[in-house]
Amino acid sequence: ERFPTVHAVDIAGNQAIATPELRKRMTLKEGQALRLEQLKYSQSMIESMYRDKGYYEVAVSTTVTLLPENQADVGFQVDEGPVFHVGQVVVSGNHVVSKKIILRNLNIKSGELFSQSKIFESDRQLYTTGYFDTIEITYSTTAAHTVDVGVRVKEKATRYIKGGVGY
Repeated sequence: ERFPTVHAVDIAGNQAIATPELRKRMTLKEGQALRLEQLKYSQSMIESMYRDKGYYEVAVSTTVTLLPENQADVGFQVDEGPVFHVGQVVVSGNHVVSKKIILRNLNIKSGELFSQSKIFESDRQLYTTGYFDTIEITYSTTAAHTVDVGVRVKEKATRYIKGGVGY
């Protein structure tokens, strides 16, 4: 069975990011076959663009309206929610590596606009130091419009004999 062809893509509820900017990053386009994975990808792309601009609680819902001649209209409804800032950045699990070094490698600071990709980038940056086996980043929203970021690390075992000979 053939997939319906996308007749129109409508985006509603977006104030902070202009429709053309959102459309640029979406894989779902008019005139193409409507595939569920492209619908889901476009939906999460809109959400991540908003999360990079501080909209931590953004929600995007989709509607598909089937039309005659195997066509479909697709709608994205954006519920932006409030803008969030980074609250506390709490580091735990470190024994050898100082909190200062961990915070220096994190690209996020208390008080700045919440940004999902900045946090992903910080996570990657911490891994590249080579000090950690695992890094777990958690979020909590205790204060209004503030996201506290928890960074729990598990340091790599460092075994050495005095004198600098590793084994």
